[in-house]
Amino acid sequence: MGFKNLQTWLKLQLSFSNVNLGREVEGEEEYLEILGITREQSGKYECKAANEVSSADVKQVKVTVNYPPTITESKSNEATTGRQASLKCEASAVPAPDFEWYRDDTRINSAHGLEIKSTEGQSSLTVTNVTEEHYGNYTCVAANKLGVTNASLVLFRVCSTLTYKLKQNSKEATGLNFPRTRTGTFAQMEREFPNCNF
Repeated sequence: MGFKNLQTWLKLQLSFSNVNLGREVEGEEEYLEILGITREQSGKYECKAANEVSSADVKQVKVTVNYPPTITESKSNEATTGRQASLKCEASAVPAPDFEWYRDDTRINSAHGLEIKSTEGQSSLTVTNVTEEHYGNYTCVAANKLGVTNASLVLFRVCSTLTYKLKQNSKEATGLNFPRTRTGTFAQMEREFPNCNF
């Protein structure tokens, strides 16, 4: 800008107090140099120039910092057979990541009772009618042009919503899911309900 007196830079919505900045003036022009820029420094910057002759002139510039995906949240789930269940995965990245889902190294598509929904920064895999074959490990993959990352999720089997406490071999077990109408020792329940997650 063509003002020779006061020139200031402001980062909107963020103080410069913890930002490493360099500034150089060449003739009548000024630019702001950000050293070692991080993703937190993306946003709008404002240049304000003023002198005693005229009112201040203000211009804004938007700075976008690109970075590879990072998984910020992944949610496993538990479900009973015949019910609906969803696994969810969230990732932070610029540009926004593309998502893919895998089971045993095989990519999953929206078909045969499976539905994948992805928006900017998050994706979900929904099983509309859970069967025995749906239980197990899944992988959520997030990728953009700068990198790829993944997270492992599990769809657990649920036998009951009732929680038991029992003692076996002087060791207390808590948070164990057993069918409501059955009783017995821990070992007996393992034999009677081998498909439950005890």
